[in-house]
Amino acid sequence: METELNWKQDVEVNPQALDVEWVKQAALFGRYCEAQAQARSALDLAKERLDVKVAGLGLKIRANPAMFGLDKVTESSVQSVILLDAECAK
Repeated sequence: METELNWKQDVEVNPQALDVEWVKQAALFGRYCEAQAQARSALDLAKERLDVKVAGLGLKIRANPAMFGLDKVTESSVQSVILLDAECAK
């Protein structure tokens, strides 16, 4: 992003120059919309990466449950091991 967003500064309004403040609103709205779109994109990418890690770990658990301390493979036990796995927390 070209400029850093400073919301505390952006919400300050000079009551003596309301005409100038009003003109700035369109640009501020555009900047924050762009920041939101970038944040959503980053969130979606992170979710996709997590889904891939979870799926891979689930396959490993089902292929070798004893390695993960499981006697019996159930969906609940697989999900519990995934939640406790440090790799998915990264």
